[in-house]
Amino acid sequence: MWQASTRFYHMLENRQFDELDQAANEARETSATTSDGQPLIKAMYEGTAGCECPTAETPELWEQRRQWLRDWRNHTPGSVNAEVASIFFHIAYARGLLRSNYRRDQEESVMKLFALEISTAYAQLQRASKAARGDPQWYYAMLEIGLAQHWQADRFDAVFKEAVRKYPGYTPLYFAAASYHSKYWYGSDKEWREFLDQAVEISRALLGYSIYARLAWSMDMNERALLDENGPTPIWKKMKAGFERLTTDFPDDWNLNNYAKFSCRAHDAEAIFSLAARIGDHILPEVWKGELMDFPTCVLSTRRTQEMIKRSGGPAT
Repeated sequence: MWQASTRFYHMLENRQFDELDQAANEARETSATTSDGQPLIKAMYEGTAGCECPTAETPELWEQRRQWLRDWRNHTPGSVNAEVASIFFHIAYARGLLRSNYRRDQEESVMKLFALEISTAYAQLQRASKAARGDPQWYYAMLEIGLAQHWQADRFDAVFKEAVRKYPGYTPLYFAAASYHSKYWYGSDKEWREFLDQAVEISRALLGYSIYARLAWSMDMNERALLDENGPTPIWKKMKAGFERLTTDFPDDWNLNNYAKFSCRAHDAEAIFSLAARIGDHILPEVWKGELMDFPTCVLSTRRTQEMIKRSGGPAT
């Protein structure tokens, strides 16, 4: 995803607006994906409007991006891509404000600017062109507005249902709704789990349990959520089914390494040994940063545990 977003960013930076529109239109028309299975059109919007990146952009870079988007719209007034990206910029910038290292005495002014950017995006979404209102990112932007403005559940869910009815394979829609229904926003653990099951049913033909894996992955499920005294939890069983489909459809190193990370947390020997053969030496250090052990250590520890179980006469898993 990052590589694709960067490619679109450089097109914007270099003012290759015609090439940018052509690439974006092709991505939308063909439902193209990145190597890890995310919609390529999502990468275009992240590269041009801004993304949820670990490091915040400087105010100067945000202003430069704002100007590039203006230039794109002026160059191609009828471009849906430029219109929607320019609207989503306000949401991305608002998120960036919250990630910035502002001082405590700046909090009030930052939150006022955040609210202004969100309100601006909402107003522009409402008066967007008919073509823009039919773009999947328009719906994602509206859901992000709902999150920021704490819409009532029935209002938020109505937008989500309309969006996935038109674009059941557009993964950002599910991420926004999963956030809304999580305990970290306006829901609960129970509500979040119910939503994940709902997401699987909505997208079964296109995504199925792979969307469950992606959504649970985004919440960084810990060992307690994946394994209890009775063995693997329902969450891990569904995540595993989703990762199996995801890494079959998109055997990208990023997907495989993250499947392995959660398999180690769940102490799933079967998955660990299978993934060791599939991953080989394609281990991504950034995936394992902060884990109790890296993947080779996890494999070795699991192998020793299985040998001890066999010696004690118990069934290996």
